[in-house]
Amino acid sequence: MDRFDIVIIGAGPAGCMSALAAYGTPVRGRRPDICLIEASGMIGRKIYSTGNGRCNLANRRLSLQSYMVDGAAPDNRFMALFSERNADWLLETLRSRGFHTHDRDGLVYPVSDQASALAAFFERELARTDIRVMTGVRVTDFGLSEDPDRTGRFTVRTGAGEYGAERLIICCGGMAAPELGGTDDGIRMMAGAGHGIHDPYPALVPLLCDDPRLKIVKGVRCTAGIVLYDGINGLPVCSDTGELQLLQDSLSGIPVFQLSAAAGLLLKNSRKPYVIVDFLPGRDSGFLNDEFELRRRMPDDLTLGAVLLGLVNDKVLRMVLADEGLQPEMKKRRITDDTLKNILNRMKAVRFVIFGSAGFERAQLMAGGVPMKELNEDMSSRIVPGLYAAGELCDVNGLCGGYNLQWAMISGAVAGESAARSLPGDI
Repeated sequence: MDRFDIVIIGAGPAGCMSALAAYGTPVRGRRPDICLIEASGMIGRKIYSTGNGRCNLANRRLSLQSYMVDGAAPDNRFMALFSERNADWLLETLRSRGFHTHDRDGLVYPVSDQASALAAFFERELARTDIRVMTGVRVTDFGLSEDPDRTGRFTVRTGAGEYGAERLIICCGGMAAPELGGTDDGIRMMAGAGHGIHDPYPALVPLLCDDPRLKIVKGVRCTAGIVLYDGINGLPVCSDTGELQLLQDSLSGIPVFQLSAAAGLLLKNSRKPYVIVDFLPGRDSGFLNDEFELRRRMPDDLTLGAVLLGLVNDKVLRMVLADEGLQPEMKKRRITDDTLKNILNRMKAVRFVIFGSAGFERAQLMAGGVPMKELNEDMSSRIVPGLYAAGELCDVNGLCGGYNLQWAMISGAVAGESAARSLPGDI
C-alpha cells in the first residue's frame, strides 16, 4: 500500500487549491507527500461551465448577505475565515503564480474571459510539483487504518487499490450537475465518518411553477424585480432584481437563482413559498400615477395594446390583461379608469406559487451538506481528527457572482495548509 502524508479526494477548484497550498507549506524542512485523486478523467471538470464559459471566479463585494451557512445567515465565526483570505488574497495568490484577472464592478474574471484558463492553470501548477495526480479513479470509501504507524491514520479505498494517508481532505463537491460529475460520494463518506449531514437540495436552479399563465409568456427575458415569500406567514424572505427568464414550467435567470437556495429551504420545511414579480422595477407610485393620467387621456378607439405600449414586454402585457379578463385587441372604451389603474398596479405585482425546483440536473450548486458547526476554523473535522472538508461539500452556498468559486478555493487553501502544518514530526 502506497502511503502519503496527505490524500485529497476531488480535483475541482477546492481540491486543486488544497493540494497546492499543502505542497507550498513545508514542514520541518521538507514538502509533504500528497496524492490528489479525481473520479473523472480530468481535473477541474466543472470549471469549464462556470460563468457561461467565462468563469466569474471571485467577488470583491463580500457581505453577510453573500452566503447562507447551515441554512441561515453566516455568523461572525464564518466571516472570520475571510479576514485574511479574502478576494484580494485569492487574486494575489493567483497573480503570484502568473494568473491574471480583471474586475467588472467587483466581479472578477480571468483576464482572458475563459473558464478553461483557470482549469489549465491548475493543471500547469500541479505539473510543476511532485504531487501525485490520479484521474479516472473513484474513491469508494475510507476508514481508520488498522496499523496507523505503518500506513498512516486513514486507509483510502479506490477501484485502483488502497492508499494510506496521515491526513485526508475531502473536496469532491456535491450532487449538482451530475452530467459534469456531481455525486453524493462526499456526503456519503462524511456521513460514514460520523458527521451529521444537512439534507442536500438544489441551489442556483430554476424554480418550478404549475401556472397556466406561463404558457403566455414562455420565452420572455426581461428585467424584473422578484421577492420570495414564506407562504405560511406571508412574510418576505429575500429579493433580487435582474434578467428574469420565463419558461413554460418555471422561472429562471439570475434573480431567481439568487433566491433559489432560500426557496429550497422553504420547500424542504413545507413553507409553501411564492414569489411576487415586479415587471416595472424601480418605478414608484408616482410613476404609476403619471402613467395612469397619461394613458387615461388617450383616445377611446385605441386598443389596450396601443394604450399600454412601451411599459412591458408584449407577452407580459397579454398575461397581465388576461388576469383582468381582457385582451390587447380590445378597445380602451371598454374599460373603466379603475380597471386601467388595476392593470398598471398588476404590472408591479404578479404572483407565482413555487412547488419545487428543477432538481440537481439543472442546478449549479448543492445546498446542505456537512454542517459548518461540525468543522473547525481550519476546516478540520470536530469529529474525526486528521479529516478535513472544503468547498461545495460544506453547507455553504453563496449568491451568483463568483462567491461559490471563491469559497471553494479559499476553503480548499485553508484545509490544505492546515493539514500540512498539523502533520506529526516523525513521518
